[in-house]
Amino acid sequence: DFMPMLRELAEISKILNTMRRRRGALDFDFPEYKVLLDHDGTPLRIVKRDRTMAERLIEECMLIANETVATHLEHT
Repeated sequence: DFMPMLRELAEISKILNTMRRRRGALDFDFPEYKVLLDHDGTPLRIVKRDRTMAERLIEECMLIANETVATHLEHT
């Protein structure tokens, strides 16, 4: 069962996000929009697309991986 690990990762993600913001990180969390099309490809309307928790967790993991690599390269 992966749920306990995902819950723990979500908590870690919140902590990492808070730490990054305290260090002055820029927030690029802008709304994302999606164009809905009909069967011919004609735009019908534009709707706001909410990011899922999974996307946020993946983003957080990618950011910490990048920070870790940058720190390692800085010290080698």
